[in-house]
Amino acid sequence: MFSNSNSKLGSIWHFSIPAGDTCPGRSAACGSCYAMRHWFASPAVRGAYDKNLERTKEKDFVSTAISEIKRLCIRVLRVHSSGDLYDVGYTRKWTRIMRACPSTRFFLYTRSWRLPKFDSVLAEMASLTNVRLWYSIDRDTGKPKRIPSGVRLAYLQLEHDDTPPAGTDLVFRDHRLRSRVAKKSGNVLICPPENGTGVELGCQKCGVCWRDRGERFSESRDSKTRRLSLQLLST
Repeated sequence: MFSNSNSKLGSIWHFSIPAGDTCPGRSAACGSCYAMRHWFASPAVRGAYDKNLERTKEKDFVSTAISEIKRLCIRVLRVHSSGDLYDVGYTRKWTRIMRACPSTRFFLYTRSWRLPKFDSVLAEMASLTNVRLWYSIDRDTGKPKRIPSGVRLAYLQLEHDDTPPAGTDLVFRDHRLRSRVAKKSGNVLICPPENGTGVELGCQKCGVCWRDRGERFSESRDSKTRRLSLQLLST
């Protein structure tokens, strides 16, 4: 059910389902989604994600996921490197899993915030101390009118002059933009593994998305960043 074989995430575990129909809040910008291309579209990966999707609909999904997380001693888990919170009931299932695994740090991005019916359950999920919830936005979605406490904003940049709105916390760049070196867009940090510097820095070493808000990231001191990430992974 869970995997830690992802070149960007490093040893961080993740759970994924097929992108597309599972993304009710998708926008026009989602046409460039990485999770619908490259190796994500291979039969083996697609088959595994299809199987995971079916698992989410089973009555014992919550209990099975909790048992697996604890058995594997997962400390950091990304929910949906592919796919999204496809309905309210499914979102509640993940909230129950997160609540039952306080020693695991969960992080995820969602566009499901665009549907008002998700408001309360996303606010509940964001309130959990072991969860780092990001609302994914772009030039088509605009900025959410309602941002629960604990939620941060991640902006998908499709063009070099595509400027994130005020209040954005992080920028992800479309793959074709990453050859140009840029550490910030305006005053907003660009995802360090995507900034074009050529420095090998995956999610495990970086930690911007899943660490505590008050912890500072140093782009120039990789060894310090590595120690910080390993410390968080072991707590």
